[in-house]
Amino acid sequence: EIAEPASKEMKWCQKLIVGLVLAVVVVQGQEGEDMEEPNYQEFLDEVDSNKDGKLSWEELVASDEDNDGMPEDLKAKYNEIFKSQDADGDGFISVDELPNLIS
Repeated sequence: EIAEPASKEMKWCQKLIVGLVLAVVVVQGQEGEDMEEPNYQEFLDEVDSNKDGKLSWEELVASDEDNDGMPEDLKAKYNEIFKSQDADGDGFISVDELPNLIS
């Protein structure tokens, strides 16, 4: 089950994360992919820089080129959302957990 953000700010941050993840999905769709069901494995393969099959917080942050100017408090809120969607609590988002992160 997806954890609900605690405040309006958290909901806003979750929308930003969704935007980041969906940007990759949309680009893939423009390349001829089926848009009915996002290919979470392809997204993970693209963002998973160390190729361990899991998305770390650091990999997600590094995948956003505009992230350098992001205030630390906003990064902290993003991190809270990331952690809240980590269903097994291992500190990573697996391909099975990705739909929760972007839903």
